[in-house]
Amino acid sequence: MSGIFVVVPILAAAPVVLSATAAVAAAMGFSMVRQGAEELETRFREQGEAVVEFDLAEARGMETLLREQGAIQLEREDASLCFLPRRGRVQMLVRAKGKATARELEALGREVLDGITQQYAYHQVVSELKSRGFSKVEESREEDGTLHLRLRRWDG
Repeated sequence: MSGIFVVVPILAAAPVVLSATAAVAAAMGFSMVRQGAEELETRFREQGEAVVEFDLAEARGMETLLREQGAIQLEREDASLCFLPRRGRVQMLVRAKGKATARELEALGREVLDGITQQYAYHQVVSELKSRGFSKVEESREEDGTLHLRLRRWDG
């Protein structure tokens, strides 16, 4: 028996969101920096490069994480992303180091958000399936990022 399902989670669990963010950051070549939101936002905007903003209305787990642990900045040679808590919401700022168009910055921001959402969904699905007696037999990832899980459950 097999099944296909799509999960679009509302990011709810702060510890899982942190591990998902760290995993995506590492996979994309970013390092993670945590510090105070006001200081980070000021420094981020003072650099003079173009900045694209995202308002993440449904990212409650990310908002809880940022409120508890402070703002998060992801850094790599060519770009920076900054997650800031904002009155029950999360704002993500994306900045390129050097010349980049708003469209390129938006694409990078979407790629990071999609990766975090996929990692979060993966963790939630695997945790739920384990709690229902399933075990993972095989896992594979397509070039487009699609993840295939093969599971087994023995009914006694």
